[in-house]
Order: sequence, then structure tokens, then C-alpha cells
Amino acid sequence: MTKTAIARKYREEYGLEMPTLKLARIMYGKEKLTFKDVEECRTFLRAIEGKSWGKKPPNTLKVENRPKNPYNLPEYCSAIVPPCELSTGGLKQTEEQWQSNTQVKRFV
Repeated sequence: MTKTAIARKYREEYGLEMPTLKLARIMYGKEKLTFKDVEECRTFLRAIEGKSWGKKPPNTLKVENRPKNPYNLPEYCSAIVPPCELSTGGLKQTEEQWQSNTQVKRFV
């Protein structure tokens, strides 16, 4: 069995959703005599997906781009914050404001 065939077998078994590095580690763990290291496994996985540099081989898998936000993080907030204005005497706070700013806030 060729290295490309082994890479295809693992990609079909584990699906396209699994990251390439994770799958390469699994492949290398089970096929240590075939591949010299994890990077070689990644190279063959990228080649069958058509993501390696150079000319695309004719028999690559049809792979869609992975999502840019796999953990569903919130969108970046681009709110404009007005600049802080300081008087010549400096920033003065009342004792009550200072106490409220220095208290540890716990989230439940």
C-alpha cells in the first residue's frame, strides 16, 4: 500500500472535519514504519486534499475551506471610545468612586 493510499484511507475513515495535524499524529502513531515523522504524514494529507504547493494532482479530494471561526467567538467590537480628558489638576476621584473601582468583582 502506498503512502498516498494510506493517507486517503485515514482521511476517509476520520472525515474531512478533523484537522490535518491531529490526523497526521494518529497516522504516524499507527504507521510508524511507513512514515518517517508527523510532517511527512501532513505532507501526504495536504497532497490528497490539493493544498500542497505546486501543480494540483488530478485525483484530489474535494475539500471546502474550514470555517474561520470554529469556536463561535463573538465578533470584534469596533465601538469608538471617546478619549479621556484630564484637567490640569489631574484625575480626581471621590472616596466612594475609588472604593467601587478597587473592589474585586466576582462573576457567578
